[in-house]
Amino acid sequence: ILSDSPPDRDMEWTDDGIQGAFRHVNRLARLVEAALDHLPPPRTPPPADFSAQSLDLRRAAHRTIVAITADIEAFHFNRAVARIYELTNTIAGFTVIAADAGNAWARREALEILTRLIAPMTPHLAEELWQDLGHGQMLVDTPWPEADAALIAEATVTVLDYAVPSYSGLTYPTRKYYPTWETPESEPAVKAAGDAYQRVFDDERGVGD
Repeated sequence: ILSDSPPDRDMEWTDDGIQGAFRHVNRLARLVEAALDHLPPPRTPPPADFSAQSLDLRRAAHRTIVAITADIEAFHFNRAVARIYELTNTIAGFTVIAADAGNAWARREALEILTRLIAPMTPHLAEELWQDLGHGQMLVDTPWPEADAALIAEATVTVLDYAVPSYSGLTYPTRKYYPTWETPESEPAVKAAGDAYQRVFDDERGVGD
């Protein structure tokens, strides 16, 4: 029901809708079960480095936290369910690399986030998956997940094209990429940088000024 229509609209009950929800619930259970033997223990500290693929998975998971939190607060439950479907597909399409610690850590993080996000819709399944993932504390007693600001910041990339002369006299076209990320000033790292700037230069301007 939640996935088919906003709560303020009528909907037609269909067998196809029930079967679709049933298939997705079973897919979630299989996704967690298939990963259990390849995940680090719960509460394992994150490794120092992540591959590009692992970072993409982490960004997708943390952006889903923000989106679903907003959807639930606005009673847009059908959108929240749609985002759960999207994150499920992202995790299912993730390439597992056994020798990569960051790969396994990112996969566990994404599965735990997914499990916590489905709790308002499917609480019993979420509790079972949470226990399967190795947690002793009940999920209902676990705080709602919070997104990492560094992972949800949108990046803009400046591309510069220019010619570089070589020692041979030939000129080669060159392209360089300069990414920048917009991070809220409430983020501790940004606030610390602003405070340091003000102390050094005795200037009250903000970080982005």
